[in-house]
Amino acid sequence: MADQDSDLEKTESPSQRKLDKAREEGQVARSRELSTFLVMMAGGAGLWVMGSYFAQALIKMLREGLTLDRQLAFNPEQLLPHLRDMSIDILVLFSPFLLLVLVVAAFSPLLMNGWLFSTKALAPKFSKLDPIAGIARMLYGTTGSRCCRSSVSRSRLLSRIWADSSGGVSPPS
Repeated sequence: MADQDSDLEKTESPSQRKLDKAREEGQVARSRELSTFLVMMAGGAGLWVMGSYFAQALIKMLREGLTLDRQLAFNPEQLLPHLRDMSIDILVLFSPFLLLVLVVAAFSPLLMNGWLFSTKALAPKFSKLDPIAGIARMLYGTTGSRCCRSSVSRSRLLSRIWADSSGGVSPPS
């Protein structure tokens, strides 16, 4: 009888043993919204603090990039190293902002559950690797209709490309 009850019908909270076991298996509540909110707030704050510096540095780099000096004009082999140097300058310019967003994205899940690392969540579940069930999911339901639409769309695109490249008349769309 207890196995037939759904989660909605349970009236008692789970025991501490069940909570500890679920935590060991890596089954804890996670909030994508909290992480998204924190990353967005950190990104906004980072742009607010560093925005004027970014704008000034980008204007300076844009001027340097659009100015073609005599040495670059008559020596095309130096264009790619010049482009590489400018790309590295832009990466260095934005690296504090990118680091800020990366650190917040990495550590925001810790606010809800603390540090949790479980190898059970990483273990493969070979019972779910059934190729026949995968093919059945692919052919039936919404996935099957998406697969058919995608195949039809690709075949129309390929026939259009073939007709255009062979010089023939393309079929009407």
